[in-house]
Amino acid sequence: MADDRVGGPCQRWIAAQLSQLLRPTVKGMYADGNDVVVVWDGEAVTRAGAAYRNSYAWIFTMRAARSHWHAPTSTFPPTMQA
Repeated sequence: MADDRVGGPCQRWIAAQLSQLLRPTVKGMYADGNDVVVVWDGEAVTRAGAAYRNSYAWIFTMRAARSHWHAPTSTFPPTMQA
């Protein structure tokens, strides 16, 4: 699940907290020229047994028939900060 091409450290941190893979439900895909936005909800169970639910918006730019992910501008949880 954790892929350096999409999500990087934030995705690895979330994946480490979950007892199963995140189940995505795509809510929408939007394109404007070479830019694509994917809006989706994710559900899983944490290692502590709690439900995990979150919404995401991933932004990609298409170049040479390949997607290039844009890192989110949000901050990492305190446990990820050095």
